[in-house]
Amino acid sequence: MNMTTKVAEKLKINTRAFIVEAVRDILSDPDFGLKLTRKAGKRFKQAQTKKGKTFSLAEMRKKYC
Repeated sequence: MNMTTKVAEKLKINTRAFIVEAVRDILSDPDFGLKLTRKAGKRFKQAQTKKGKTFSLAEMRKKYC
């Protein structure tokens, strides 16, 4: 096996593991497929339209870690 084949095989294994984990996460979500309540939908829309200050991950770490 040459180096390119080894890299391709490792990438294939990692990709498959990532996909399996993603599907498992979705299927294990107890709220998957449920509709949002009217109140929750309204809160999401408000959050999208607000122009508040955002924080970087580094700032969040400094504040909470």
